[in-house]
Amino acid sequence: GLLIALLEALSYGVPCIVSDIHAHHEITFKTIQYFPLNDIERLKTLLKEASCGQPPDPVEARKYVEQNFNWKNIAQNYVSLYEELFKKE
Repeated sequence: GLLIALLEALSYGVPCIVSDIHAHHEITFKTIQYFPLNDIERLKTLLKEASCGQPPDPVEARKYVEQNFNWKNIAQNYVSLYEELFKKE
């Protein structure tokens, strides 16, 4: 499932490098770097680039997380979904 640790790291502006499994692609912030699962060489390259590059803007990253993964909004989406499903019965 969706990794809360990835969202938390992103919200602090930490450069994020993750494997390209499906769950990680649910978070689409522009600075996240993906590498093919078990591709150690690509991971090493991304780690080297991250250590020399500019970290993500923490304000922009936090705003992305708050807008897209806010628990209040997620709960409301579920309530709306259930209400719509029960209307069909």
